[in-house]
Amino acid sequence: MKQKFFDKPWWQNMLGATVGTIIGIIVTFGTTAYLEEKHKDEIARKTVIMTLHNIDASIRNAEDMIDELSLLETLADRALSLMPNRLSEMPEDSLEMVFSGFASQSVFIADRSTNDIFSHSFQIWESFDDVKVVGRIGNCFSEIEEVSNMFYALQGIRMKIVERYYEQRPPEDYASKADVVKALLERNDVKLYYELHKHHQHMMTALVKVVTALNDYNKKELGVSQSELDEIGKLLPENVDL
Repeated sequence: MKQKFFDKPWWQNMLGATVGTIIGIIVTFGTTAYLEEKHKDEIARKTVIMTLHNIDASIRNAEDMIDELSLLETLADRALSLMPNRLSEMPEDSLEMVFSGFASQSVFIADRSTNDIFSHSFQIWESFDDVKVVGRIGNCFSEIEEVSNMFYALQGIRMKIVERYYEQRPPEDYASKADVVKALLERNDVKLYYELHKHHQHMMTALVKVVTALNDYNKKELGVSQSELDEIGKLLPENVDL
């Protein structure tokens, strides 16, 4: 009986080898694709954790800005309550803080690296099942930036007022700290400034509350614990002295 072509040993060996090769290619590419996808997911999660931590840090920065403005307002309100003839009842160190606080400049360092990474990485966006997560993170960044803009806008206004104050009469030309503060608080531009100050401080406080709520909700939705975020902030070992 004549042996069929497909039954010949060499054909069966070649077919087996070919099938084995194809299966190997499929397994190899499938495994590679799986590992690449897993790697992307891991990178995406790490980026998200860094982003949420960055927002936490930005919130603390914003709160420090508000605290600084609040202290300045509290001191000014106390001084204004003693205007115009009872300022000497206020301790000299407090009077000094009224003027120096008004004339001081502060710099709050903000890390924008994760903001830039998150904003320009479509791969990270694709890793979210809920697109609202991206929207909430975007809102956090924009609102924190607005808080910072308002703080530095107020600071810029104060510096211009102080410059005009010095041009008219520098503090050292006054007989007492009470006279220095009185001359400052009697200025029309200072009175207008404190009206803007109160408005900006109120808006900044409201924005920080919104950002905090959005960020806390994202932590919950993404299953990111606060301990994970706190660990990101430990850039140096605990035994390193600075």
